[in-house]
Amino acid sequence: MTAADGTSPTVDERGALSAPPARIEDVPVLGWAGPWPLRERAWDAERARTAQRFQIVDESQRAWLALWEDGAWWIEGRYR
Repeated sequence: MTAADGTSPTVDERGALSAPPARIEDVPVLGWAGPWPLRERAWDAERARTAQRFQIVDESQRAWLALWEDGAWWIEGRYR
């Protein structure tokens, strides 16, 4: 996923994007929503997980579930 300037957007600790997503897998982004915070096992320091989820719709009307975790993007799925 890239921003309009070709860089990868980042997400801060409050869930704010550094730039809106402009392309996903070299296809223009039509719209996006999020973030939806993900916090798992907060009571267990060794297994705790914090991430941000986003939904992205590309120009071909495909929906993507994107996850920002540990400073990297993971594309969880593509749905038609």
